[in-house]
Amino acid sequence: AGRNYFLHLIGPLAATPILALPYVLLAAPEYTINSLSTFEGMQTIFFQYTSVLTPILLLSAVIGLSRWWQWTKRWKYLQQSSVYLLIASSLFFVWHDAPFPICRHSNLLDVFQPSPIRGDIAKIKKLVKTNDAVAVTNNLAPQFTRRDRVWEFPYALDQADVIIASFDPNDLSDWTQQSRKQLVSLKKDLQWQVILDDQGLTYLRRLGK
Repeated sequence: AGRNYFLHLIGPLAATPILALPYVLLAAPEYTINSLSTFEGMQTIFFQYTSVLTPILLLSAVIGLSRWWQWTKRWKYLQQSSVYLLIASSLFFVWHDAPFPICRHSNLLDVFQPSPIRGDIAKIKKLVKTNDAVAVTNNLAPQFTRRDRVWEFPYALDQADVIIASFDPNDLSDWTQQSRKQLVSLKKDLQWQVILDDQGLTYLRRLGK
């Protein structure tokens, strides 16, 4: 996984950041954290975990290209070849990784479509009080994080006043399956009132809160 992650970080830049030693080593701490994480999402370029690495790699690519241009100024064919290689490498990795219509991951464009439950989420946001402690699934967390007490479901359930949960029906991971079972159990728990349970979106409020 580490080698594959490294390849997809430097591949679109045709490995030019490597020519920018030692500047590119500024990315080493963040790269190490991501590579050693047990969460696979930190070892892909699809999420926000590369946000620290990206500007360092781009600046390193500029430095690396500048150095290469100086080293090969006597050999114009090498300079021309390097430009073609950079363009080809960039196009290949765009096709391989980017969620564009003609690319390999064009199906990822579906996540940018309006959610069918957006209306219910808006209603829940109005119902949740400012001082409520919230346990919410990761996919809905950005909608409810502007508060002092918020946790990712199923953490801190003993402290939560409300639970807001929605799961991707295509996510069959052990973590999601266990979380689903826990939510089913909570809906039967007399401490919780089911306010909404529709289209895969569940909103629970602790009784007396």
